[in-house]
Amino acid sequence: MAGRGRVSGQGSGKGGGRTLRGVAAAVAVAMLLNGCAQMQTATGTQSCNDPSMTPAQRQLCLDSATYHQTVAGGAALGGLAGAGAGALACAASHSHVNPLLCAAIGLGIGALAGGATGYAVAEKQQSARQNIRSLDAVTADIRQQNDTLRSQVAAAQTVTAEDRQKLAAIAAAARSGQISVDQANAARATIAADNRRMADIIAQLEDKQRQYISAGQDLNQTSADYTAQLVQLQGQINVLKQQKAALDRAMAASS
Repeated sequence: MAGRGRVSGQGSGKGGGRTLRGVAAAVAVAMLLNGCAQMQTATGTQSCNDPSMTPAQRQLCLDSATYHQTVAGGAALGGLAGAGAGALACAASHSHVNPLLCAAIGLGIGALAGGATGYAVAEKQQSARQNIRSLDAVTADIRQQNDTLRSQVAAAQTVTAEDRQKLAAIAAAARSGQISVDQANAARATIAADNRRMADIIAQLEDKQRQYISAGQDLNQTSADYTAQLVQLQGQINVLKQQKAALDRAMAASS
């Protein structure tokens, strides 16, 4: 019996070691996710604090950074919330499973759920569980997005006008020999960054648009207001695309 006890103890030690290593790995993942979110927020903000930026450029930069911060922050917070929920679930069920292991499992699931960007999937899951979401709520989300987007479109229009003037000045200075080719390319690099930010915002908005449409399909509902908000969203996306196309042409002509 004593021998068996020792063997069992050794097995428990190994199992306990594996459990603790699993918990440590999961906690490390959570810390990494949280660190990524904080670093992304910091780097995004710092890159937008360039004193040479115009107010419109800075606004465009911040708008682009905001989309990325949402996903990283959601993953970190989701992981931490999942860890707590997992540990509490073990305790409530009087399970013999180590609460730390439950926390680790919950942390991983929470991070995945927190990092998910599928609007339609999230809305459908919540609706199925609680029946609190409806097309009216989705429409309200689109309306809020449209309200926010107006300032972003205005900033993009201002940036495009400013950058087109800069590109014309750069090209003229390069032709007259006032600046070197390297200096001209360095000046164009800032404008190219504006162009990438605009492309990023457009891509994110088109993804949101698809999610809004999918949410309406999943709810199997429609309304005049929902349709009107989607049309308005498409119109603002089109304006952004027009501004980017104009900037593309100006960059091509200046090079």
